[in-house]
Amino acid sequence: MPGFELFGEEERAEVQDVLNSGVLMRYGFDGARQGHWKAEEFEQALAKRLGLRHAHLCSSGTAAVFTALAAAGIGNCIVFDQLEDYYPQEVAEFRRMLEGHQAKLPQGLTEDQFNEMIRVALSLEPLWENALGPNWQQQMPPERARSLYERM
Repeated sequence: MPGFELFGEEERAEVQDVLNSGVLMRYGFDGARQGHWKAEEFEQALAKRLGLRHAHLCSSGTAAVFTALAAAGIGNCIVFDQLEDYYPQEVAEFRRMLEGHQAKLPQGLTEDQFNEMIRVALSLEPLWENALGPNWQQQMPPERARSLYERM
């Protein structure tokens, strides 16, 4: 049961409504969207139903993974926010998500918080290998990770 059998006329009408608006993006195009905020409305309804403060729709599995990594810990969010050189599109989407949910990243970290965030960030080997290649440790030693945190 893949789910398409549950896609009926009501769902088709909602999709057609979005297509008729001419705006398929989640963020921006405020004037052109003519009051159509279906993604935001769905996020709010989903968060309410699940008893969460926030929900975030993603356009792909990759975007969902990055969002999940960012949600795994605030330290990951702080570092991810500084990875624009490596993931420009994903960081731009992350920043739009922060802005859309009016979320703020913390500032003024203690030495222990710095060290813990560096430890956690550098434990995410698939992220670093994807960004920097198999020898990522040479390009991203703990000192470099710390410099990313210090840029916040």
